[in-house]
Amino acid sequence: MNLDSKTRILDSAQRLVGSRGYSGFSFHDIKDEVGITTASIHYHFPTKANLGVALLRRYRDGLRTALGRLARSPGSFREKIGGVVAIYEEVRVQNGTCFGSALGGEYGVLPDEVRTELRAFIDDAVNGLKKIIEPSQKSGELRSDIPAETLARTWYALLQGSLTASRASDPSFLTQASETLLKLSHTP
Repeated sequence: MNLDSKTRILDSAQRLVGSRGYSGFSFHDIKDEVGITTASIHYHFPTKANLGVALLRRYRDGLRTALGRLARSPGSFREKIGGVVAIYEEVRVQNGTCFGSALGGEYGVLPDEVRTELRAFIDDAVNGLKKIIEPSQKSGELRSDIPAETLARTWYALLQGSLTASRASDPSFLTQASETLLKLSHTP
């Protein structure tokens, strides 16, 4: 099995976790979607937990890179957070929800190694948001009476919760909630 097949397995698992959750799919579902045998899947991912960890690491690396790029880019906080919201909106369209919310809802039944990777994903997301927030607080664009860590956690919670609400209710939920928090975060 080559890297292309491994990538296709991860892509399939990502779609399935986004639409069904971790507990809602099996290697059989991936086999049917990708058109390979379950033995081929087990070659790269001996267990579903191995697949879950690999999937989260890939997703985490992508988000960490994107948030780092936004933090280093020129522009206002509004522009940068708009880039973050666009990332989450793309996730909503492609997968239905983000792994943070999909797996967070199943935390109690996840294997320990997947839980550990999920916590690392959340920490990285919050730290990436914090790196976007801190310079805007120092410049006076954002309120400085709320610690950057607290604002970053609030933005993370809003993004995750809005994706869930957008999926179950109104797709514009993410944009509306983000605009509201943006107004509340700015210097009065």
